[in-house]
Amino acid sequence: MEELSSQSSLDTLSEPSIDGARALSHACGDMDLFARLVGVFLRTGPADMALLVDALNSDGIDETCRLAHRVAGSASTMGARTTERLARRIELELAQGKSQKARVTLGELQMALARDLRALQGLIIPKTALSPPALTGV
Repeated sequence: MEELSSQSSLDTLSEPSIDGARALSHACGDMDLFARLVGVFLRTGPADMALLVDALNSDGIDETCRLAHRVAGSASTMGARTTERLARRIELELAQGKSQKARVTLGELQMALARDLRALQGLIIPKTALSPPALTGV
């Protein structure tokens, strides 16, 4: 596993939010597939985060690690590097028995995910917005 630095949340959140080229490569360059993947992430990201918070608050270490791993994988697919790195840091901190540090990192992760969700939502333009207006009276 790559070494994870413990950057402050300010430094972490000043990085570019989404690596678009990486995200599009996970969709094999297919914009329709990419849009569907983003839609799934927009729906599942907040739900996964809520489950992660609940698991950590209930001291369910195994469940928290599993959920952090899932968030990291999903974020990787979306090119959300900061979210991915923070989720992986939570996994590492829990493996090292540093649950208090994981709780601090969780706050950073929540901010990063919220930022990434906004950025991804901005990338998805409804297809109707791309369609020419219907002609009336013709």
